[in-house]
Amino acid sequence: MNAFLEEVATHLVSVYGDSLKDTAIVFNNKRPVAYLQHYLSKAIGKPFWSPAFFTVQEFFARSSSAKVADHFSQYFTLYQVYSRLLEAEGNTPVRPEAFYSVAQTILNDFAQIDSDLADAVQVFTELEDIAVIQKQFQHLNEEQQAFLEQFWRSFSAGKQQAQQEHFIRMWRRMPTLYRAFHQELAAKGLSTTGNIYRELAENRMGNPGFADGFSKVIIIGFNALSKAEAAVFTRWQGEGRAVFYFDTDSYYLDDTTQEAGLFLRRNIRQLQLKNELPADRSLIRSAPKRVSVYKAQGRAAQAKILHTALGQAYSSLQNAGPSRMAVILADESLLVPVLQTVPQQYPEDFGYPIQLNVTMGYPLAASSVYGFADLWLTMQEHLLKNGHRSVYHKDASAFLSHPLSQVSLTAQQEIQSEILKNQWVEVPVFALTRTEGVTALFFDRPATPQQVLPQLSALFTQVLELQLSAGTLKQLDADLLAGLIKELNRLEDTLRQYLPQVNEHRFVFGLVRKALSGLSVPLTGEPLQGIQVMGLLESRNLDFDDLYIIGANEGVLPNVGVAHSFIPDSIRRVYGLPVLENQDAISAYMFYRLLHRCKSLHLVYNGLSDEQNTGEPTRFLRQLEYESGFSFSYYEQQQPISPTRRIPFKVEKAGQVRERLDRYLDAYGPFAKKLSATALTTYLNCQMQFFFRYVADVKEPDELIENMEANQIGSILHLVMENFYSPMKTSGHDVTAERIKEGRRRLDKLCREAFAEVIFGKPDVPEGFSGMQQVILAIVKQYASVIIDHDEQIAPFSLIELENKEAYVLPYTIHVDGKPRKINLYGIIDRVDRRNGITRIVDYKTGKDELRYSTIEELFAGDTKKPNKAMVQTLFYTYIYEQVKGLRAVEPNLYVVRKMKDEGTLFSEGTARSRLLLEADQLQRIKEGFEQQLHSKLTEVFDPSVPFLQTTVEENCVYCPYLTICGK
Repeated sequence: MNAFLEEVATHLVSVYGDSLKDTAIVFNNKRPVAYLQHYLSKAIGKPFWSPAFFTVQEFFARSSSAKVADHFSQYFTLYQVYSRLLEAEGNTPVRPEAFYSVAQTILNDFAQIDSDLADAVQVFTELEDIAVIQKQFQHLNEEQQAFLEQFWRSFSAGKQQAQQEHFIRMWRRMPTLYRAFHQELAAKGLSTTGNIYRELAENRMGNPGFADGFSKVIIIGFNALSKAEAAVFTRWQGEGRAVFYFDTDSYYLDDTTQEAGLFLRRNIRQLQLKNELPADRSLIRSAPKRVSVYKAQGRAAQAKILHTALGQAYSSLQNAGPSRMAVILADESLLVPVLQTVPQQYPEDFGYPIQLNVTMGYPLAASSVYGFADLWLTMQEHLLKNGHRSVYHKDASAFLSHPLSQVSLTAQQEIQSEILKNQWVEVPVFALTRTEGVTALFFDRPATPQQVLPQLSALFTQVLELQLSAGTLKQLDADLLAGLIKELNRLEDTLRQYLPQVNEHRFVFGLVRKALSGLSVPLTGEPLQGIQVMGLLESRNLDFDDLYIIGANEGVLPNVGVAHSFIPDSIRRVYGLPVLENQDAISAYMFYRLLHRCKSLHLVYNGLSDEQNTGEPTRFLRQLEYESGFSFSYYEQQQPISPTRRIPFKVEKAGQVRERLDRYLDAYGPFAKKLSATALTTYLNCQMQFFFRYVADVKEPDELIENMEANQIGSILHLVMENFYSPMKTSGHDVTAERIKEGRRRLDKLCREAFAEVIFGKPDVPEGFSGMQQVILAIVKQYASVIIDHDEQIAPFSLIELENKEAYVLPYTIHVDGKPRKINLYGIIDRVDRRNGITRIVDYKTGKDELRYSTIEELFAGDTKKPNKAMVQTLFYTYIYEQVKGLRAVEPNLYVVRKMKDEGTLFSEGTARSRLLLEADQLQRIKEGFEQQLHSKLTEVFDPSVPFLQTTVEENCVYCPYLTICGK
């Protein structure tokens, strides 16, 4: 069976012969041109003069003396007119970038009003009085009057809400805005496509000689016609100027219940447009068809199914004709997944190349090119705010790793290391501009708003040139870069013409982002070979043997989405403007037309339902199942569910593990391995974490700490308290309440210095702290005040030691394999003081640590959900201090700043109701029990027969840095 365009070509050659060169051929889009040229060449069989080819928009535009204003010219003109209307009303003009989205809606509405020959003044008339409707609109039938009444009743007096009031204000402006907009364009010799349609329909052609220059206007493959097109085509046919080729099938044309034939019945039977091809053919039922239906488990999974379905067909693509195979994207957002799924060659390892031709626009927003542009806009906005000093570290990392930045891997690693080393949340620009690639131009700040577009265009021109010279430029990137540069140049020219005095960078940044985000770039390809990838609209007039329709879901095919409009549905129905049913009929025709000559049809739909998808196949499939008699095969994607199996494992203390453990035993000298209180509590929390950190020496990766963490707040507080009491300790006098009060004067300064030391690694106080840093300083000061308040109440006391950096080291004997071995236990104690003859160990805590406990055995129990690490650590410090100093009755005190006002600083045994403070004899009993448990646990750590095990408490794994290694 011949393709539609092949039939047309054969008929044209037979009717017009050599005079075909004097005709104009008009399509509804450009895609079919290459196909018709191919078939004409095939039919004629020798070199020939080609007819002229146009899209209907091009042909109508050439028939007018006015020039069609481009998108940006229309936007800026509309903005200027709208601003004048607002000023005349005494309102503040809207910002240009905020008006952009509104302008798209208004321009679309104006275009529909013009192309469907509606009266803009009547469409936007405010009708609250039903009697006015009946009087002024007697030409409307009862149903149309009912639609008007229904709509305007919702705006009755007393019922208007804020949104309705806003709508009414906008509605009242529309007639004046419509007239002024077109007048403004006309004064510049410009017009819109819709307005040109209206002029031609009303026979007000500004350039009638253009259409007269052709012996015949051949109009091919149209379906839904606007009222303007219908009027022009009907007149041209009556004048003998135009002929028509409609692609029809009696399957839906003769069945009035079939929505697919709605517009063709109107064209052929109501408008009496004559079809040069037979209209009574039944192509769909002329040959048996195979329909394969694939149910995918997810949106992107549809592309994966496509690869599987195409697997058997790849080999048949070699030397195939132009009508062999097409992938139709009912859901055009699946373009990128499809391109990523179809291989470049088949078989993939050593096969022949697969030609993939995308005959639809590639969304720039889905590309790395747009990502680079958006990153530049984001960083320039940031630089504008901080005086071109620094950029946010995540943006800097995104730039360094972006393929278009051309920064080498070595340079990336060096800069990332410098960022981590200096903890740069805000990365200085000078640290980034030292690299190669496009960094110099990327971080160069546009001095004026007028320089934004030229600089961005120059940036991407440099990117294009660098990739071209390096031989890394791909065709896809070349098309996208060229399309972006072209759009930027067009926007620059329009902006210079309409807003030459723009004085805000922010406006230009916003306008560029909006303009680029909606840009669709045509890609270079071969439309007559390989797999053709296109949207449903691009498939008009084309035929293929094998069709793969992706995204064939109800709600997508047909699409239930409605374009934004200020004209409500009821008003649209009154004036014959497009409504949702028209959209359904258009989709139905495009779907059924594809079935005319295809041999096999493959429908892929997403079977998962969510808030955006019904999970149901298109209704067109159900219709085919019911009425077509085709052969159907159904397939369902079975994605194996393989939940991650966490295989528990253990580490035996043998071989290299045993050797590493032995580093802690009988070790002497300044570099001897020592065991800290933190190491002990880590073992109690999770033995495997202890192994990774203290035995295997797996270091946690350096990371940039953007938000202050609890341990950093604790470090700052410790340094504040050390610096607060250091002068008092040096003097040798007791710490009294008066001295503490006097020291409070320095607290603000001490907090700032401690913050700078911990965060920036230097005691110099920065010129200013950020908002979050100010919050942290306030928290640290509050915590320090709680401690100082407590100390002021219990004063006087004498200070013995503060943060002893030398640390206390205690050789401790255990038995390993029956032999005595020494372990070096050590601890850095926050503070040692003496009060009322009692030596105290003071440990500061900023977390949610507990002062209460039940039993010593419970303290040393592993795999507990709420381990009391603070008590284990404080008793550990107390034990070491007593053993090293040869003392007894040293009292552990835990300063938990969140609780010490209410609970004090002494540990207690039992529950909240029966609380026993650990003092004197009770404290000594606890210390003895602690030493027994400590000995037992340390023996277990080094016992070769006891392997390191993973914790069984899931909560202990949440913040573990070794989680990905452990796999728990």
